[in-house]
Amino acid sequence: MRRRWLVGKGTPLSHTVYRMDTFRSLIAGGAWDLALPLRVRGIRLDEDTLGTPTPHPASAYVEEARRPILRLGGWDMPEEDVRALQTALLDNGFSDVAVDGDFGPRTAAAVQAVQRRTGIKIDGVVGPATWAAPQA
Repeated sequence: MRRRWLVGKGTPLSHTVYRMDTFRSLIAGGAWDLALPLRVRGIRLDEDTLGTPTPHPASAYVEEARRPILRLGGWDMPEEDVRALQTALLDNGFSDVAVDGDFGPRTAAAVQAVQRRTGIKIDGVVGPATWAAPQA
């Protein structure tokens, strides 16, 4: 219920949905003591990584905010950003997506599948919530 509430609130709260997914995964795995290593948003946390300084959370948020909004029919989308999206989709099992820099129907369908799987608004638009969606 909390996850649905967070998703429905939009940014910046929707960016925190990954926390609920991580807790759910840890609980399902019986990791009640939070023993290392842990995996959060595809990042492995262990003794070595926790000892290394990481960017301030605010700078990470600014970095996410710089990502463009991508959509089917969008006319002013940087081709390299569309290619980065398509590569991520391909790496996550969407084999029918071509890495061609063109946000076409196949890319839009894959984006909607990711949105459906992660519980965010299914609109085919790659905005902040979709960019922040956890990878499979």
